Formats: sequence, structure tokens, C-alpha cells
Amino acid sequence: MFNFFKNKQTEPAAPPPPKDPTPRIEFFNGISEELSNVSLQRNPKTGVKSVSMTFAQLNALDRFQSFTAGSNGIVRLIDEEGDIAVTPSSCRIVFGGEEGDELRGVICRFEIENDDHWERFMRFMHRYADEHGFAYGESAETSNEPSSLASETDSEA
Repeated sequence: MFNFFKNKQTEPAAPPPPKDPTPRIEFFNGISEELSNVSLQRNPKTGVKSVSMTFAQLNALDRFQSFTAGSNGIVRLIDEEGDIAVTPSSCRIVFGGEEGDELRGVICRFEIENDDHWERFMRFMHRYADEHGFAYGESAETSNEPSSLASETDSEA
């Protein structure tokens, strides 16, 4: 049975702890990941926008916490406005090296159909870019290449 009435003798709840406004991305609760590139595309026929996020490494895997930190298949984009929960349509783990067992990165892809959701995502990305030293570059309109945000240290290499 559920009790929908508040007990009058209950002490007021303590205020929640202040949230960290630093923009961050998490696959696993409490473990921030470092984005190395983002590609943004819009399908000219359907208008659906797609995002490809590339991570050179995953901190959760580096710390061997991937099985204990509580992943639920959702990527959380967190900033001063709150959390955006994204369910990727695909995540590809890229391996390389001489024996093919070195983690080279993770590419996570999802689509955004709603314009309000796209605008919220872009506000997050601008905050993330400002905080983490990313620069925005648009591709030529005649090209099918996506626009992208890349770390300035990546583009200098």
C-alpha cells in the first residue's frame, strides 16, 4: 500500500547537495569521460539530426570500474541546466595496435528529432566546448562531411 499523505510530524528534508555545474559526460555514474571529437549531421531528406561522439579512451575501463559503477546503457550529459539522458543507437569500441587488442577509442551515435532537444543539446555542447577547449568547425555545404567539434589539442597534432 502507498501512503500519499505527508506525516505532519516529519522533519523537513535537508536540502540536496549543490550540483557541480561543470559540463561532463558519463557512461557510468560518477565517472566523467573525456570527449575527443563530436560530429553533427542533419539528414536533408528527413531533417533528423545525428550526433557521433568519439572518446579516445574510457576512464571507467581504465579504472576497471565498468562493472561496478552502475551503467544502464544511457549516456548522461550533465551541466548547469541538469542532466540529459541519451540512449545511443550504437556504440562502437575501436581496437588497434599490432595485436589488435589496444583500445583506440569509442564512438557513440544517437539521433535527435525534436528541435527543442537539439537546442538543449547544443547549449550543453557549447558549455562543454568552452570548459574543455574545443573549437567548432563547419564543413563545406557541398560536402556530406559532418560539422564537428574537436579538441584544439587534437587539431594541433
